[in-house]
Amino acid sequence: MSSYAVYWNEGAGPRYAGRLELTDSSAELCGVAVGRRCLESVPYGDIDSVSLDTAILRVGRRRDTDLDIGSVDEPGALRELADLLARAVARVPSVPPKFSIPSALTKEIR
Repeated sequence: MSSYAVYWNEGAGPRYAGRLELTDSSAELCGVAVGRRCLESVPYGDIDSVSLDTAILRVGRRRDTDLDIGSVDEPGALRELADLLARAVARVPSVPPKFSIPSALTKEIR
């Protein structure tokens, strides 16, 4: 499990400061903003894009507002986080089609 000191916000929401941990199945954000605690789990399957622009990592999500993440860790940590997150997302199997033809039937049709 990798852990990074970060700050983040969702859209125009408050900026949180805390940590981001990469687990086997999700990115876990834990932090505080204006006296409010936040614990959020972002499953890799819910992430549809990861992009790094200067000092901000943008995480596009399928169901929620995008996350903008910055690093308060050592230099290069945000690029490392972007690479690890992109690899974790790429390992998630794609959603199977709603209807699929079993291979046995496919052979009979041909």
